[in-house]
Amino acid sequence: MKKNILIAFVVFLSACTFTKQQKAESIVKKYLDTTLNDPHSYESVSFDKLVTVHKIDTTLDDDTVMMYKREYYALEKKANYIAKKYKRKDGYDPDFSINHPEYDSITTKSSPILEKFSNRERDISEKKQTTPISYHISHTYRAKNGFGALLLYTTTFEIDSLLSKVTYTSEKTN
Repeated sequence: MKKNILIAFVVFLSACTFTKQQKAESIVKKYLDTTLNDPHSYESVSFDKLVTVHKIDTTLDDDTVMMYKREYYALEKKANYIAKKYKRKDGYDPDFSINHPEYDSITTKSSPILEKFSNRERDISEKKQTTPISYHISHTYRAKNGFGALLLYTTTFEIDSLLSKVTYTSEKTN
């Protein structure tokens, strides 16, 4: 008996949850109901897929990235100095090679820093993609204009990040 009640409750809850797409479509329909000249003439034709607009935060962990860049460029500068030290006017000293111990120690130090820097940049770009600031959805519909003529409209709606209200509209001409 308790199992049946629990199963019925879970089914009821899952039936009440809407996808973001469905929520956006509902919000757009409510918005049109309050803004159209003749809301009763409204006829939905199609909705495009909901698009998430992400926050682009260029300051996110910039200090850490700059620290890795400074470390790497300092090591690169040392490597260039060592390479110049062994350079003659007519070319590089034949005794100098890429496997020189001083040069080797710098490249050994710089590789992990470069790897950390690359990983950090990837992490930052992934973090940038996790913060939605709004959603966009395009909707094609028919409705009567102020003169009573039935027209086809295609409008892009911007919806806030909580999927609670339309914040901006942009109409395309058909």
